[in-house]
Amino acid sequence: MTNRVIILDDRTISKIAAGEVVERPSSIVKELIENAIDAHSTQIEIEIKNGGKDYIRVSDNGIGMSSEDAKLAFSRHATSKIRQIKDLFSIKTLGFRGEALPSIASVSEIELITKRKEDLFGTKIKMLNNRIESIEEIGCPDGTIVIVRNLFNNVPARKKFLRKSIYESGYVSDVTTRMALINPNINFKLINDGKTIFNTYGNNDLLNTIACVYGKDIAANLIGVDIRDAKYSLAGYISNPQLTRSNRNYQTFSINNRFVKDNILPNAVDDSYKTLLPVNRYPLAVLNFNLPGDEVDINVHPSKMEIRFNNEKEIYNFVYGGISKLLRETINIPKIINNEKNEDKKKETSINEQLMINEEKSFIDNIIEYKPVFGEKIEESVSFYKNTDLEGYSTNKIYNKQTSLTSLIPLSQLFLTYILAQGNDEFFIIDQHAAHERILYEELIEKYENRTIYKQELVSPLIFDLTHKEKSILIENIDLIEKLGFNIADFGHDTIIVRTIPYTFKNKVNKQLFLDIADKLESLGPYKDEKQRDLVVMISCKSAIKANDKLTEIEIKTLLKKLGETKYPYTCPHGRPTIVSMSLFDLEKRFKRR
Repeated sequence: MTNRVIILDDRTISKIAAGEVVERPSSIVKELIENAIDAHSTQIEIEIKNGGKDYIRVSDNGIGMSSEDAKLAFSRHATSKIRQIKDLFSIKTLGFRGEALPSIASVSEIELITKRKEDLFGTKIKMLNNRIESIEEIGCPDGTIVIVRNLFNNVPARKKFLRKSIYESGYVSDVTTRMALINPNINFKLINDGKTIFNTYGNNDLLNTIACVYGKDIAANLIGVDIRDAKYSLAGYISNPQLTRSNRNYQTFSINNRFVKDNILPNAVDDSYKTLLPVNRYPLAVLNFNLPGDEVDINVHPSKMEIRFNNEKEIYNFVYGGISKLLRETINIPKIINNEKNEDKKKETSINEQLMINEEKSFIDNIIEYKPVFGEKIEESVSFYKNTDLEGYSTNKIYNKQTSLTSLIPLSQLFLTYILAQGNDEFFIIDQHAAHERILYEELIEKYENRTIYKQELVSPLIFDLTHKEKSILIENIDLIEKLGFNIADFGHDTIIVRTIPYTFKNKVNKQLFLDIADKLESLGPYKDEKQRDLVVMISCKSAIKANDKLTEIEIKTLLKKLGETKYPYTCPHGRPTIVSMSLFDLEKRFKRR
């Protein structure tokens, strides 16, 4: 019997090592940007084609390398950043493991062009399958250019797990954005398929950098952070409570100016907002946390993004306490509007109009059957998951309940949020938002399945500026979005134009809705039915009447009638109850009459 344990060859070892460092094109971009920052660059340009799968170029104006250093850079564990083991515990550079270039070279075709200021000529090295194909002197600018072509062509198993180009370019945009936010002193330029996505100024103005990558509207709604004590400091920007997102994608945290993914800082920030924001809404944050180097371990993973703190509780309390205090002080200060600053007031109004949903105060058109003047049927049938939570109930029981719901006598509206109604021998309290949400959800499902959903054309199309990633997600899912009743199109750069909307929305469509749709699409899995159902749930929620909306008597009666006609009137699409009841017998027991 032959021996089974063998020592792997260098080529296989390199590909395994590359799997830790090079997961997708964005991994390469991150590693090369870190090397450029370590080279004291003030300008970094990133260009990708086909999501980075075909072509990646990262150029910088840093210190460059000598010819000998350039050759050594492709050797495994060759690095200029550390000399001995104790250096690992006082890392001041971003790249230090000596794994980036050899790992990239093992899974792609790579070209390196580099020159130091003091050298007359630069060096050009071409690598294929981790072997040097050519080395030559070349005239070139100071700094370094790394070009990566045909990623994973020699590892088909890895290549097939890459996503569509539009998603991969989104990942590259995301990592480049975060690097730019962490390093406002560096001019970052990102080019995707020949189009400039953003170009920061590199003037060390963080707010200016945020405006470059996220837009002026977001930058105008941020609160400056500068919290310090004898050991720690936290600096950057957070959003005011009116500016929120449905996930944490707009939160960027760095430790000692190193981008990291960690739960301590995000949890501390989110908890500071807990009583100020609705459930499942998150603030925006761009924050750098400084602490002594010996209190954090960044040697957890080759990606250098996972860290360990020595004193997590102390750090949490510092961040939570500082942000909470800042929010209390900021929110309590009233805004003084000077007559000479009308432009600022207009700007603030414009931001609120784009980022917050302007709810209409009349809902009769949404509750009573509505036939739009302009109607266009969507001809494609869509199937959805069925809500089976209540399918085990007796049909007769549901029928009797529904019959009683349609004949309820409305008595009053409680706290402008609940409806009080009376039946034969019991009374009901109905959550008006949850009830309307259930009605709209089942109507939309039925219209999809019967191919009768209508769109209404806008007199003035809406134009929204988005980030590259948000726009990419929406355009990638344009067919699905149009099936929901929207007509959107690419309007150049990072802008979309909206020409039609579902009739249920009336005049409630604005930028925040499309930001939420993009967030929802990104968070969902690849299964089409799941995306369709979740988006219909979201649209039902956004279209439904809200708490604190005053309803007329006819609106209340129509709402109760339509709730009684739904298949599952007892919960909203999220699973929350729509109605609770108490019998006359139980009520009289409470008052000791029985």
